[in-house]
Amino acid sequence: MISDGLPLARSIDDFLFNHGHDRIVVQLGKAAIVAKILEAERGSPLARVLEGGSTGIHGLLAETWAYRLFSFLHTGVRLDAVDALFSDLVIINFNYDRCVEAFFLLAVQAAYGLSEAEAAKAVSRLEILHPYGQVGTLPWQSKSGPQVPFGANSFDDALAGLGETIKTFTEQAHDMDEVDLWRRHLRTAGQIIYLGFGFHKQNVELLSEELRRDGPWPPSYATAFGTSGTDREVFAARIKQIACSPTGTTAGGHVVVSADKCADFIKSYGLSLFT
Repeated sequence: MISDGLPLARSIDDFLFNHGHDRIVVQLGKAAIVAKILEAERGSPLARVLEGGSTGIHGLLAETWAYRLFSFLHTGVRLDAVDALFSDLVIINFNYDRCVEAFFLLAVQAAYGLSEAEAAKAVSRLEILHPYGQVGTLPWQSKSGPQVPFGANSFDDALAGLGETIKTFTEQAHDMDEVDLWRRHLRTAGQIIYLGFGFHKQNVELLSEELRRDGPWPPSYATAFGTSGTDREVFAARIKQIACSPTGTTAGGHVVVSADKCADFIKSYGLSLFT
């Protein structure tokens, strides 16, 4: 059933949402998600850089959005202030992988000549929130939960049950303290950037329900590579839905939905967004 129905869904999360009544299907689907995420980590250019040392990021990863973002973030930040490097950034990551965490560790090492432990101290101050969980924490992270090396073999007996570290659309039992934290960051942000965010209705509702903000909503930007102009209008409307007041009126704020890839978007808008 899974192999027949999955190709028709926008994503495996959508498929599992439709079959949320079937516990076995959900468990098998989550196990498959974990296996594919770790396989993708293992086959990524980032994994090759991790094997060869931090300086490899300049060749294999120089055209990525994370590389370009970091080039703006650390401009003007001296070594003695590196612990405050990410003080103005919060990432709400709806993906299950650990690519952002792993990349920033390498970037801080390369940019400042730090050891892994020294760089980890700085990166640990970056608040990265995973509403749907992640496939374990990386060995250098101090967070609770199973420690799983980047790109680990999911068939290792030690990783059995790792599917329980992630949630899908089906499992709407989010801790309300966590939900309030995500919404609080949106309420207090100076600007909001959606990179590769699919604007699924479930996620939009998760972010927008009972969201209130004092004063006008901040400028909001989104990437929508490979989408039609009509779909980009839908994305803009959903951004405004997130920014609605309790009475249903939009609380102001500039909205830009770009057809660029994430890396090209940051290259084009970086000076205005991050300086």
